[in-house]
Amino acid sequence: MKATSSQSQPPQDWKEAAQNVAEHVLHETEEKVHEKTRRTMDLLTGLGHTVRDAILEFEAKEKIALPGTLKRVLDHVDDAANYIERRTPREMAHDAQSFARKEPVYFLGGILTAGLISARFLKHP
Repeated sequence: MKATSSQSQPPQDWKEAAQNVAEHVLHETEEKVHEKTRRTMDLLTGLGHTVRDAILEFEAKEKIALPGTLKRVLDHVDDAANYIERRTPREMAHDAQSFARKEPVYFLGGILTAGLISARFLKHP
């Protein structure tokens, strides 16, 4: 049986189709990650504003100044929200890899802490 030119074409077509599917999946994934990142940034910003307003209200009502440490923590929450807003997911992944290479002990400690906190909040009653 003689091979026709159409039989020699499918591998190229398959390769192009696979590449198109891969690009589509990557694009969809990046969009979903971007949306979740945006929601996280909005959540952090809202949390920071809510807690800051509560602190100011408490201080005004009780006429007691809360420790500056609490206010610095809120500044860090704001910084985290701004960082998430400014960076793409790929840039954040690159930053995390760089930090892990430079400071492996702190990176592992942070991952462990985040895991413990996540487990605490995700734990079913």
